[in-house]
Amino acid sequence: MKKVVSIILAVLMVATLFTGCGKSSVAGKYVVKTVGGKAIEEEFNSMLEEFGEGMTLDDYLKMLGIDSLEEFIVMDLKSDGTVDMAVAGEDPVSGTWKQDGDKITLTVDGETSELTRNGNELEFKMDDQDYVFIKK
Repeated sequence: MKKVVSIILAVLMVATLFTGCGKSSVAGKYVVKTVGGKAIEEEFNSMLEEFGEGMTLDDYLKMLGIDSLEEFIVMDLKSDGTVDMAVAGEDPVSGTWKQDGDKITLTVDGETSELTRNGNELEFKMDDQDYVFIKK
C-alpha cells in the first residue's frame, strides 16, 4: 500500500512540474533593442546626422540624463500585473499588463498597446514604427 501511495504522489509531483510549461510569464525588465528594424544606436545616429546640428550621441544622452541608449525606453513588467515605463530619462509612468499566450496587452495613460512575445523579445507597432524590446 505504501508503494502505491508513493507512486501516486510521485506522479502528482511530476504532473505539477509540467502544468506551467508553455505558460511562462513575460514579467521582467525590458529595454528597447530596435526601432523601425534598425538597432537603436543606428536609428539615433542617423537621426542626429539629419537633425542634430553637430550633436554627438554622447551629447544627446547627457542632455537626456541617461548613461546609455539601453536606458532610452525601459519597461518593467511586474509579476503583479503592473508596469512602469520610463522614456528618455523622464519619471516612469505606470499602468497594467495582461498576458494571453504570446500576446501581451499593455495599458499606460489610458492607451492600450498589443505586444507579441517572440522568445525573450516583445514586439509592437506604434505610430507606424516597429519596436522590439529585449528582456534584460
